[in-house]
Amino acid sequence: MTPKQETALKQIAVALDALVAELSKADRDLVAKRTTLNGFRLQLEKMSADIEANNMPPKNERRGGMGRVVVDSWSLTHPLGEKIIMAERAYLEL
Repeated sequence: MTPKQETALKQIAVALDALVAELSKADRDLVAKRTTLNGFRLQLEKMSADIEANNMPPKNERRGGMGRVVVDSWSLTHPLGEKIIMAERAYLEL
């Protein structure tokens, strides 16, 4: 595994931990809809599995979009958003 892959895995793990913590809150306290957050969790888990299995799709076929949702609809100061964006960026740049 390359250093960039290890870094991406760490950033994904940080984002997943923060996402699980967010999902433990009551619906009214969540930064976004529970379905959106669960979708992000699944996407991050898939990214992690792709890296660990060394089964990365070509760059032009990698699915992104979480960052756009975060920037378009979340408070820019919410720490979870930054973690998700950093994890997604690390994955897309591998």
